[in-house]
Amino acid sequence: MYVDYSKYSPKSLIEALSTIDGDAYPENYKSLIAEISSRREEIEMYEASLEQKKAERWESYFSFIGYCQLATGVLAIVGCVLSVYNQLLLDAAFGFGIAALNIAAGYSIVKRECKYFFLSYLNLGLQVCSFGIGGFYFNYYGLGGVFLTYDWVLPVYNFLEFGFSIGGNIASFSMGSDSNGFIQLDVLAILCLLIIYKVMTKRNINPRL
Repeated sequence: MYVDYSKYSPKSLIEALSTIDGDAYPENYKSLIAEISSRREEIEMYEASLEQKKAERWESYFSFIGYCQLATGVLAIVGCVLSVYNQLLLDAAFGFGIAALNIAAGYSIVKRECKYFFLSYLNLGLQVCSFGIGGFYFNYYGLGGVFLTYDWVLPVYNFLEFGFSIGGNIASFSMGSDSNGFIQLDVLAILCLLIIYKVMTKRNINPRL
């Protein structure tokens, strides 16, 4: 059966080329190849538009990460100010340091300051792993995360746990006599790192810088 490929859109032509059986339909195959050749520029423009849309989608994810870091920084400052009289100097310094890191990292993404993108790597990298061993405890959740947890001290948590959290302490650490025994991975932080790597790669920025 004869197929009039001149009525096909660029998308339909590409799909037809990937599905047609050239041996079973040699005439249609020749007609399809000829149509694609004659409309090469139109097809290339269509493919370029697809790549542009894909790049814009990744950039929107990238911007979202930046704004989340800015929001975390602002909330950290508010939390530190509200509890400044109830905090030790070390705790206050830790809180303001977390705020500064988030604001700097978020600002560099929102403003596309490429040479400071490493700050987001550092910031999100610190959020990947929380742990408590003996008397030492550290967590850094930011605005929240998706967690995989293994706790070998509390029987009720003596298995891998999948959970989601928004809010709570942005970050905390302590050293004391408590008997902690857990490790926690933030899957959301890992995903954000992968998005940053993807965008930096597309922008031809060395992710290792």
